[in-house]
Amino acid sequence: MDKDFNYAEEFKTLDLDSVVKDLAQVRVSRGALTRPAWELAA
Repeated sequence: MDKDFNYAEEFKTLDLDSVVKDLAQVRVSRGALTRPAWELAA
């Protein structure tokens, strides 16, 4: 990583609404995969 890289400044450029939506979608898609396995284990 470049020594001049500024995490705080880069964080400010994130589209947090999009990040939240992406994380919610991952949670839903992973839940769809893990739920059947969890039910089989029960």
